Amino acid sequence: SGEPLQSVKEEKKARILSIYSAIEETRGNIFILLETLRKGLRLHSCLVLWLEPDGKNLKLMEGSTISENLRRGNIPAEYGITGIVLKHGTPVNFCQVQPLQRQIPYYETHEPVCSVCIVPIKEEEITRGVLCADRLTHDPFTEDEEKLIMLVAGQIGRIVQTERTILAIAKSRDEQNKLFMVASHLRNAVREEQVAEVLFNSTQEIIQVDFIALVTFDPFKKEHQITFATGKGAEDLRGYTFGENEGLVSQVVKLAHALPWKGEFDPHSQIVFTRKTKLTGMRSLLIIPMVAGEKAIGSVVFSTQREKAFTSEKKRILQAIVDQTAVAFQNARNLQILEKTASTDPLTGLFNRRVFMEALGREFKSAKRFGRSMAIIMTDIDHFKSINDTYGHSTGDMVLKMFADVLRDNARQVDLVARWGGEEFIIMCKETGREGAINAAERIRQDIEKRSLPVENSKIVKVTCSLGVAVFPEDASTIENLIEKADEHLYSAKKSGRNRVVWGGASLLKKAV
Repeated sequence: SGEPLQSVKEEKKARILSIYSAIEETRGNIFILLETLRKGLRLHSCLVLWLEPDGKNLKLMEGSTISENLRRGNIPAEYGITGIVLKHGTPVNFCQVQPLQRQIPYYETHEPVCSVCIVPIKEEEITRGVLCADRLTHDPFTEDEEKLIMLVAGQIGRIVQTERTILAIAKSRDEQNKLFMVASHLRNAVREEQVAEVLFNSTQEIIQVDFIALVTFDPFKKEHQITFATGKGAEDLRGYTFGENEGLVSQVVKLAHALPWKGEFDPHSQIVFTRKTKLTGMRSLLIIPMVAGEKAIGSVVFSTQREKAFTSEKKRILQAIVDQTAVAFQNARNLQILEKTASTDPLTGLFNRRVFMEALGREFKSAKRFGRSMAIIMTDIDHFKSINDTYGHSTGDMVLKMFADVLRDNARQVDLVARWGGEEFIIMCKETGREGAINAAERIRQDIEKRSLPVENSKIVKVTCSLGVAVFPEDASTIENLIEKADEHLYSAKKSGRNRVVWGGASLLKKAV
């Protein structure tokens, strides 16, 4: 009689361990967010501090940091700048030239931090923790960076909320195993199409349906799109876009509540997407909102030809899967935003210097190995400081954007264009010799010379550019020397009168024609 009791205890223990395993897998997404944010914004530390159940202390939940000085114990909830954020539920963002003299609460001893941005993490408008980002450099957090940090904080709140959902609904062993498997697969789904694939496959394992659609919603355009679909008639509906209407999908997003209530479908009286679109032969229907935080970001449509297919038990399981899918889908979108922020210049949309150097390193090795030529074109806008001084920085920004468009328009698909810094830009031309690089540079010079930018008071701003060209292997045998040569030739172009292309050879100051 003792053996069955022991077996029950072990089974219960195994189920509990499985639940915690799923939570840890969900929490793994938080680390991905923090790691990407830290690298993308060049942070010293990026940490999540979470309130203990008693509300008196904060504890480190997850983090990405270079420091070895993190506090591992409890942090009093009312202490320091983290306490201010917890109390008021609003971000704190400040920077000073010298390192902060007061101790940052989440470090064991003094850390020479100069810039700090701490934002609240909320669940249903209640602050549950804080997301902390800092730098050792005098590099203030911009408004866009603060918005990005707030966006990540919101996503972390949703991930934690999913953990609570998993614990609340995983009552039976069968449900647990299925939900944990979904969580495991969603953890590895970092792209929207991967999330949709997990959703489709997981649903079919639980209940055989004839049609599934993941419908996204754009709150600014007030527009729905059938982004992903599988099953009967899916090919005709995939990519279909429609506005807000009296249909069930639109109502589900508005109400953030599943419909129809009984899961039954009557095609004569119910509209799913629009009056023009039909789900032929379906007898059961369930539309569940994808809710991230407090807003519906879309919906999932399940339909089958069987009657009364969506029992209360099936509804509960599908609701749990959709809840996890919503978090994963939003996470995939946020990850795309983070990747773009980490790799591109926010003003021009061109690649940044870090990404350029990584790509150049790869291409240079390839060119050297296979004996191919490659070229670097370095360029900047002539008299750019004068433009800023005369017309203001907003006009200067418009000129930079216009110049970035010129570079994009004249670059090949295989070329890589990046903002090097300030008004200086750089282009990597793969498998290109001297003549090809000079011609490419000259096209850029002529294009920008033809363009004009209207500004206030009916004035027109016209600009020119100078360009320096360096070619491997003729001009340099290393990456550093190649960039240095291109920079030297750019300097020569500016020194000899600007609005010209300069390259190595018999006549350095020759203007291309």
